[in-house]
Amino acid sequence: MFDYDAAGNRIMRWSVAPYMAPVSFSSVVDSIPAATEDTVPATFKVSVYPNPVQSDLLVTIENLAAAADLPLVFEVQLTNMLGAVHYRQTHRITGPVAINMSTYLTGWYQLIIVRGAEVQQLTVYKQ
Repeated sequence: MFDYDAAGNRIMRWSVAPYMAPVSFSSVVDSIPAATEDTVPATFKVSVYPNPVQSDLLVTIENLAAAADLPLVFEVQLTNMLGAVHYRQTHRITGPVAINMSTYLTGWYQLIIVRGAEVQQLTVYKQ
């Protein structure tokens, strides 16, 4: 049996056996430490269009003002939800990167952008 929050998300699973106590996932989330002020700020911003996509996915990477002196070399990777890599290339960003997804199967994909030690992820849906 399950309990749900107001948005319909499952928040608790518990067994009907008398010796099993309900397991609350909110206690796990509460135990994760909050971000502190010494967290490194992002050096780039990623946006995609359109999402959901049918043919070409345009990936725009914007270098933030605080990182003006860093090189504009990024690794762009697209994986399915099982982790299989469908696209991986290194780009020197001067404009949007176009990824042709017309032959990909319908479903969810992870777009992973890497610059040095910084990694950003976006979820993309292929129609």
